[in-house]
Amino acid sequence: MIKIPLSIEKEILSAFNGGLVPSRGTGFVQMGRDSELSSVMVNLDSTGEKDGLGVFRFVVGQYGSGKSFMLQFIREVAIHKGFVVMSADITRECRFTGSSKEGLKLYRELIKNMTVKTQPKGGALEIVLNKWISKLRSDLAKGNGIDESNVSTSMILIEIRRITSDMSYLPMYSDFIRMVSRYWLASNSQSLENDALRWLKGEYEQRSMARNDLDIGVIIDDSNWYQFIKIWTQFVVSIGYKGLIIIIDEGVYLAKLNKKARDNNYDSILAIYNDVYSGNTRNLSIFMSETPASVDDDKKGLYSYEPLRTRLEPGRWINGFSNPNGPVMTLRFLNRNEIMALLQILGEIYEHVNKCDCNLTNNDIEQFVNRAFSQSISGEVLPRIICREFLAVLEIIRHENLGFSDIACGYTFPPDKDNVREDINMELDV
Repeated sequence: MIKIPLSIEKEILSAFNGGLVPSRGTGFVQMGRDSELSSVMVNLDSTGEKDGLGVFRFVVGQYGSGKSFMLQFIREVAIHKGFVVMSADITRECRFTGSSKEGLKLYRELIKNMTVKTQPKGGALEIVLNKWISKLRSDLAKGNGIDESNVSTSMILIEIRRITSDMSYLPMYSDFIRMVSRYWLASNSQSLENDALRWLKGEYEQRSMARNDLDIGVIIDDSNWYQFIKIWTQFVVSIGYKGLIIIIDEGVYLAKLNKKARDNNYDSILAIYNDVYSGNTRNLSIFMSETPASVDDDKKGLYSYEPLRTRLEPGRWINGFSNPNGPVMTLRFLNRNEIMALLQILGEIYEHVNKCDCNLTNNDIEQFVNRAFSQSISGEVLPRIICREFLAVLEIIRHENLGFSDIACGYTFPPDKDNVREDINMELDV
């Protein structure tokens, strides 16, 4: 077994016990996704090149099949490769656009969940800014042969403009850089510093308030939030990161909106999709989770919006095989051998964390997996369910001093659901 840090092992067990995705260590328990992972690596490498071309990909799978797991794996790999990562879940109040500032709320959530290698659990905005400004001051001092305390304000402001000059073509670049500069200038004034941060986080609701506090007439709002994501992308590249990766989970929610709200959001997705794939935006990639129904349904899914369907459907399936490199990444269910390998690793992690020996054999795990498949209505086994049940059995045998077969041989798994979720056909009153 590959040696895994104990703290990560504990996080893996805690997450799997709760039916969730661990915030770290997904690479240790990732199974059966070789072609998909290979294509993601190519995407990230391409995005991280100078003027790198990005992607907008939809990660599609049934509930519990591993979509969120795949997104978390992408997040971890991207951070390790030197990207800034932003993430958010689509909800009723947080989506691409809406009549009550839902797009702005999505922007705020993305900024709140900004992560980098030194801050992998979110909240990295101030760390990114402070680290960059500190390095900038140090570099100026060394370059001019002076002490850092003698680096003047004008030198800092000129250097900020110089470093970010390649992004000056972007709309609202000047406003953004003014606020970054204001953040640095206000470093000795908590009030002014917080005002600049509030602006960068999209927390100003009215232009008049921003004008009063910061002497700026532009704010981040529902109509321009994606333009500021593009600015953030080029900004993080200019200060030394590979680019920006955006992770969006629960995209299925959009299919549950009423037609007008749904189409407005699909139109926003289309605009971003076109912008990324046309090369107008560089060093930015977006990965968003969906279910088969939220993509394929011709009344409410992505395919119901014809401009999206014509971009996503061609080339998705070739002679029954899913194209792992297309904009729609369809996750198949794990097969028996892959699930057995996953449970084998989980068993070893469980024994190591709990300092016990469950006397597990390969035959025990094989019989447990076969029993799960035999009881499945759909003929497939969801990793989320079988992993949680497996760990539950280990807990029982550890505390009751029983053998694995004593519990597992008569184990009844929770009934699974068929592949179609009825709630996809329920419009929400929004």
